[in-house]
Amino acid sequence: MSKFIRSTFAVLALAAVVAATMGATILFLIARTAVGEGFNERAGPWLVKLSEGFKDQALSYMLFLRLVPAFPFWFVNIAPAVLGVPPRTYVIGTFLGIIPATFAFASAGAGLDSVVMAAKNEYAACVALKGSYACKLKIHASSLLTKELILALVLLGLVALIPVVLKRWRKMHAAAK
Repeated sequence: MSKFIRSTFAVLALAAVVAATMGATILFLIARTAVGEGFNERAGPWLVKLSEGFKDQALSYMLFLRLVPAFPFWFVNIAPAVLGVPPRTYVIGTFLGIIPATFAFASAGAGLDSVVMAAKNEYAACVALKGSYACKLKIHASSLLTKELILALVLLGLVALIPVVLKRWRKMHAAAK
């Protein structure tokens, strides 16, 4: 990969991270002011307990939610607003938390050419054997979103929870002494 392509890739990835962080922050602020207080009053004691835990380790939880692709992006924008995460913590967690996924998906997109070429070669081989009427050009999404990529993001999310686990472990062992 040439130096120009690498630098262009880095600039575009950074622009995507900044833009996604800004958009997420706008939604967070809207949810915080429009939904937060009314929802908190109706949600009950379970939300208070969840909110306390979230406030205690907000950055770790934010990183976990951002790194693990199991949670929809819109949910991760609204839930911290409802749970009372400070805006500064939210922005830092969002910015840092979306960097790995942004680069992973950008790399997957950059590899799209090889996926398209593989599909074209597969189609050409099929046409050579069976004729064009029996073949379809297929691009498999699984070629881009691999198990390895998902596993890497899940593992990054689990690493983000290490401070939470350590704090609880220390608290349990301090109580036992």
